[in-house]
Amino acid sequence: MVSLFAASRNQGAVFLGWSGDCPDTGNSTTLDMSAARSCTATFDEVRAEVALTLQGTPTPALAGDTFVVDATVNNSGPDVADNVTTLLTPPVGTTVATAQLPPSCTHVLPVNLVECSLGSVAAGSSGVVSVPFDVDPFTRGQIVTDANASSITWDPVLADNSFSLTTTVIVSADLSLIKTASPVSVPRGTLQVYRLEVTNSGPSASGAATVIDTLPGFVSWRVNPTDPAPNLAMGPLAPGLSSVATLLTDIDPAAPIGQSLVNVADVAGADPDPNATNNSDGVTSTVVGPRISGSTTLELVADASTPIIGGSQLVGFHWHPALD
Repeated sequence: MVSLFAASRNQGAVFLGWSGDCPDTGNSTTLDMSAARSCTATFDEVRAEVALTLQGTPTPALAGDTFVVDATVNNSGPDVADNVTTLLTPPVGTTVATAQLPPSCTHVLPVNLVECSLGSVAAGSSGVVSVPFDVDPFTRGQIVTDANASSITWDPVLADNSFSLTTTVIVSADLSLIKTASPVSVPRGTLQVYRLEVTNSGPSASGAATVIDTLPGFVSWRVNPTDPAPNLAMGPLAPGLSSVATLLTDIDPAAPIGQSLVNVADVAGADPDPNATNNSDGVTSTVVGPRISGSTTLELVADASTPIIGGSQLVGFHWHPALD
């Protein structure tokens, strides 16, 4: 009796041939089973055990800055891993920095994935690709980067082909304050207006900003005259934006003329500020005499009640200004 035998290989295996009583070289062979026979099919298993790791720079990441993820694919062999690719999912709170992507990577839309080709990776070697992400200035807490690596070469262990990287995001918002007064020479008993402008130079968004304005003597806040240091809420600020507050104050009518009024204000945010030297600003104004307003009266006063005909007469002027 003649029987047909076929050699069936597993994924990644290469059929080398038959030995024993089977002389054929193809995947199938026939064997006369009229007597005891023995055949062996020999395979060479081609495989590449690849593993993926992720590492972020900088760590921790900074809100409003670029965060780079290095994806490393290590091939522990025993054979070459061909057509190795990595697929990264951008972390929530970031966007792909497409202008800085390496040529081997593509931002795949609309699924919002980054696919990178590492080519062939020899046994005992690694392939690395760096993928940049822009962290949103308002991102807080932690971000998670998920990735997967694959090869067309059979990989006997798939559990290490995926990696999840968790990174803490820190905040740094450079707030600055500019303060002006109008008028600088202010009559006593009148209104003086202070303008306070807070700017966020980033890189992160400022969660909240507050200005504390310490008023000098002889100056009171029109909204609450008993509060010597008004607190002004400036609200959240995105990088590059400014917020302006106006403070209306009254100058004491009893303030001495020539009195210097030194007004200093400070801004503080809810987040770390890398530069505290620009968080304060002050303005100095001077108290002057009361301003003239309304109508004035000009009074002529002669030195005699009866004019001298053909003669001269001394006339004086009395000026009566209306004062605030």
